[in-house]
Amino acid sequence: MLVTKCKGVALLIAFPLSTYLISLSQQEHFDKVMTFIQQTPALKDIDLFHDFIVVTIIQYAILLLAFFVIIFFVNRNIRKIWHPFHDTLDKLKKFNLEQQNKPVFIDTDIEEFSQLNNALSALMDKDISSYLSQKEFIENASHEMLTPLAIIKGKINELLQKNLPDDQAVILNDMYEEISHLSHLDKGLLLLAKIDNRQYSSTAGIELNNFIKRFIPSYECLAATAVEFNSSVENFTITANTTLLESLLNNLVVNAIRYSSENSPIQIILNENKLIVTNISDSDEPLDSTKIFNRFVRNNFHKEGNGLGLAIVKSICDYYDWNIHYDYASHKHTFTINFNQSATS
Repeated sequence: MLVTKCKGVALLIAFPLSTYLISLSQQEHFDKVMTFIQQTPALKDIDLFHDFIVVTIIQYAILLLAFFVIIFFVNRNIRKIWHPFHDTLDKLKKFNLEQQNKPVFIDTDIEEFSQLNNALSALMDKDISSYLSQKEFIENASHEMLTPLAIIKGKINELLQKNLPDDQAVILNDMYEEISHLSHLDKGLLLLAKIDNRQYSSTAGIELNNFIKRFIPSYECLAATAVEFNSSVENFTITANTTLLESLLNNLVVNAIRYSSENSPIQIILNENKLIVTNISDSDEPLDSTKIFNRFVRNNFHKEGNGLGLAIVKSICDYYDWNIHYDYASHKHTFTINFNQSATS
């Protein structure tokens, strides 16, 4: 149907060509008439040339006007024909699989575009179904693994309390650490699955100054060094889920502790609408800013962690449309979260 409608464009090419051919035939006819007049003495005094020119100008003016009118309506019709395609293209650009916001395409009587929309709708239905199945599997698998992992940790811990030979104690201790690592990994995957499923819809007004101060003693025990908190604002309140905000802060600070040099303080700074976490490291290399927020990515010179901490931080920021930025200068790593318009002071 689209091809049939577009055939009208060919008429635009044929129209001026036919006009040109008509003008050639008129010129030949005019030459014959003028020859006849010149050979007829009684007609020599009649000024037909002027009248013929006037009529020709009027004729061409009418043809030119008709040509532009046709062009106008053809262009208007073409834009109308391609409107469903551009509408589909715009909606595809806005489609987000994680948010599952499947677009609704407009109805069109153009068969090709209608088939395209149906095919895209079927493809998106399949992708959304696969995505939900995958997330459900990860969440269920992570949840089911927590109980046996806790039991194994408990049994190993009981064995460690007994008087075992040193070589056996070392093996059991290594097993305990690996089980703990696997347990943390499982909890991280479960948290990410819940964030992706948007299961943390409950929110509350959280005053960040008191919220952060509550965790400082725990962070200092982990870091075995000073954890400094400075705030330039008072009564800084943000609307978020308490569990997610606690996870975001913990993962940021633990990451800073993990990559911090010995006896170097960890700084947590709260400015207007911004949370900044900084640490100084021994390495003279920055983290890879293109990969640090990906899952299971760890720095080459550090083997601790499960590679999910910063991925969780990024997922929480995306969940609330916050911006997070990493910067490095002179051995100093800086993570800055901009809360945009979500916070008030």
